[in-house]
Amino acid sequence: MTTYRVPVADDLLLERDAWNSVKGFRLVSVDGPWPSHRGVTICTFEDDGAPAELEGKLVEPVIKREEDGTVRIIERSVVTW
Repeated sequence: MTTYRVPVADDLLLERDAWNSVKGFRLVSVDGPWPSHRGVTICTFEDDGAPAELEGKLVEPVIKREEDGTVRIIERSVVTW
C-alpha cells in the first residue's frame, strides 16, 4: 500500500463515488485547499496498486470506467509544483 496526496477539484469532492468504486483506492483525509490553485483541495489517499516510489508525493491518478462497469486507475503521474 502506498499513501500519496492528490489534488481534487472541489466539485469532484462532492461526487466521491467516482473513486469509492476503485478497488484498493481509499480516501484517508481531506487536507485542505491548494493555495495556488483556486477550487482544488489536497486529499490523502491509500492506493494498494501504486508503486512505492509515489509514497508521500503529489500524484494525479487517472480513473477509467470500463465497458463492463469496472473502475480502475490506468495511470498515476507525479504533479510538479
